[in-house]
Amino acid sequence: MKLMLIKSVIVLPVLFITIILYAIRGPLYESMQKENKKTSKSKTTPWPKILKDKNGFIVFTSNRDENWEIYKWEFGKQKPARLTNNPVSDIQPEISSNGKFIVFTRENKNGSDIYRMKTNGLKQKLLVKNGWEPGLSQDGKWLYFGREYNGRSAIYGKNLETGEEKQLIPELNKSFSGVSNNTPKPSPDGKTLTFFSKKGGHRIMCIDIDGENPRVLGSGCLPNFSPDGKWVAWTSSRGKSGTSIGVNSPDGKNAGTLSDLGFPRGHEYYPNFSNNARFLVFAICPDGQHNHERSNYQIYVKKIGKQNAYRITNNEYTDRAPDIYIFKKSKKDKKKKKSVTK
Repeated sequence: MKLMLIKSVIVLPVLFITIILYAIRGPLYESMQKENKKTSKSKTTPWPKILKDKNGFIVFTSNRDENWEIYKWEFGKQKPARLTNNPVSDIQPEISSNGKFIVFTRENKNGSDIYRMKTNGLKQKLLVKNGWEPGLSQDGKWLYFGREYNGRSAIYGKNLETGEEKQLIPELNKSFSGVSNNTPKPSPDGKTLTFFSKKGGHRIMCIDIDGENPRVLGSGCLPNFSPDGKWVAWTSSRGKSGTSIGVNSPDGKNAGTLSDLGFPRGHEYYPNFSNNARFLVFAICPDGQHNHERSNYQIYVKKIGKQNAYRITNNEYTDRAPDIYIFKKSKKDKKKKKSVTK
């Protein structure tokens, strides 16, 4: 009898503690599993050899932290640095021609605004209220952007020195009235504008900055000038198994293709030239996916004129809208390299 009583005294508390542990184990275990699953989605991809001796960085937008934020990934680093951190979406980053600033779109409850920040994420400054898809001039004096006008998207320009804003398209060319026109990007000399227009379909246009001499470069979206002004690249609606990266001269007379990789990652989007005009950075998602909010877009880079493209990001999230900047080697760096090779 005493033995049974002793067993009861020992077993019952142990049983009670065991029940309590199991009760809290479920949620705790699920939480740990979710965290493990989240962190295991991002893998490290070795930096490609084509960027091995380069000093620079790539910026892009990602939803990897459950919200659209802007990231900066320096060549050779193990992971990107998060530049923005707030409850709204920060998207469409573009690096200034001197590599010191990033302009981007910040969405809010009432629409979106355009901001500028340093490339370390500091000194964020509002540039334009009620605007999106920024395109910065090479001298940094003008900002071009989209804004709603009569229920559609129109193209505007703002002088960042004087604060003057004015509508360009369709105000300077009425033939573009009644359709959406957006994603404006200026040529390096500031004399030409390329943009996407729904006039006659999904067209890539070039037009003189005064609204004269419009010409069609191709079909697609998201055009960008090369830094020497000789080429415009865009997301072409024609590809082996989805979209490709098209290219043409601003006069529309030299159409071609910069990248068309095909299956299994057939949707190539968001092209951008490096500031030295030697590399192309863009995003690709698998065939059958074409949703900019949920598709598994990943960042790739390739040397212009070469076939191979190299993957930069490797995860299950959406990484999109990249831009790339490569610093010039200083005389000090060149002397150091010569002394090493002697």
